Amino acid sequence: MIRKHLICDAAGTFMRVKAKKCIYGTNILLLSIFVLALAIRFVPLFTHDHPMGVDAYYHFRQAEQFKTGYDSFDELSFGGRPYVYQPTFHFFLAALSIMTFLPVETVAPIAVTLLGALTVVVVFFIVRRVFKNDTAALLSAAFLAVTPVFIWKTSSNTLLTAVDMFLLSLAILFLLKQEKTKYLIAASVLFLFNPLIGLLAMCLNIAYCRPNASHRKIDSVGNIKGWKWIDFAWLLLFIAFIISSLHFLPAFEKIYISKDLPQDILAAMNENIDISGYLFRVNVFAVGFGIFGLYLARKKVKNMLPLLMVLAVSLASLALGVIETDRALVYAVLPLSVFAGFGASEVLKRKPQAFGIMLIILAASTLWGFVSLGNLEWSAIPDSEYAALEWLKNSSSENATILATPIEGHWITYVSRRKNVIDTHLLGATDFTERFDDVMTFYRTDDNGIRDGLIKKYNISYVFYSDRFARSGFSIEKLNIYAPVYQNGSTVVFKV
Repeated sequence: MIRKHLICDAAGTFMRVKAKKCIYGTNILLLSIFVLALAIRFVPLFTHDHPMGVDAYYHFRQAEQFKTGYDSFDELSFGGRPYVYQPTFHFFLAALSIMTFLPVETVAPIAVTLLGALTVVVVFFIVRRVFKNDTAALLSAAFLAVTPVFIWKTSSNTLLTAVDMFLLSLAILFLLKQEKTKYLIAASVLFLFNPLIGLLAMCLNIAYCRPNASHRKIDSVGNIKGWKWIDFAWLLLFIAFIISSLHFLPAFEKIYISKDLPQDILAAMNENIDISGYLFRVNVFAVGFGIFGLYLARKKVKNMLPLLMVLAVSLASLALGVIETDRALVYAVLPLSVFAGFGASEVLKRKPQAFGIMLIILAASTLWGFVSLGNLEWSAIPDSEYAALEWLKNSSSENATILATPIEGHWITYVSRRKNVIDTHLLGATDFTERFDDVMTFYRTDDNGIRDGLIKKYNISYVFYSDRFARSGFSIEKLNIYAPVYQNGSTVVFKV
């Protein structure tokens, strides 16, 4: 009898040690995936002299402004116009700058990149919750970490999408865990950053609004499973969210519904790409494993409803062209990576000898992710352009208006601290189409009379010409009637 007890104790000890080692190994692998995700996203930050991004410089400038107080009027964008943006993101960046004693342009890319990489960790726990499978969870995290479109939107180019993805994944996790209070907090904070995605997060709860009798309990950690009062709170918040979103509807309707924008801008937002372009953005391996995983998990539909809703809304938005191509895809890859991890884990479960092939797939996907960083180069400020922008800051009048392309508009307002004629911030830009057409006409026309009329219309002081114009087929000869006052390589500033 004693011997039998000793054997049982030894077996129990062995199993506990084995379990601890397994947990330890899983944690190490998850940490490694997080570090990989962070490293990929930090590459643009540490390989360029200036922060990456176009919209990033708009966020930097507004956050710097918010450090001294909220201002409802933007004096530089479009020569001066009302500030139209959900201010939470800018307050958030301003607060980080104040707390860390670092400039916004230093702390913002780091913080936003960190949140983007942390989404990978949240996805691990989502998959663990849905499939009770750590292998699937690790594979899902790995696929998401190296998916190109997810890298682009959560890299060190300081985009709000990185915050959206982190908070959306957090809301999904809490909803799946039936921790309704935490879910409502995550969804509410998300709404403060992005009303539309916040509404999407709130809609995910619809599938869980009718609890059955078996749920009407309080579990060991105090979570209310009946959700009576919390469902009522959710309904009130949902209504409040819809009402408060009405403020942004005119701007969203102009951009995404009626699409009252120049054809060049619409083509950039809704890219006409073939199947290979989509597969490059979302990782062909993740797509294959994702379809397989979704098929195998078809019996767990109830547990996957929030993920399926996000996938359905993303693909519908992509098909209808109501949001930008890459933005729709980045929301779609969140649930896709979940199913891809499960599908890949099932392959390993059925064919253990495929482990080596799986490692090759993950290595190829990682290389794919690193290579895809080249797609961000268009948003980097060349040294010659940055020097020209600084020259304008130091040498031009504070009331000067600088004409450049929409892409360079935010660089002018942040680096040069001067008014621009146009930039890429479309919300509230009621005359964007007119301004865009006028800017293109200025650079293309041979009629100097038309050009002079546009100078008076927008009170233009300087014209900015860079290598971007040459690549677009615009000739600098059309501007030679004006005096060049600064030149650095192919970047020229003309006084008009």
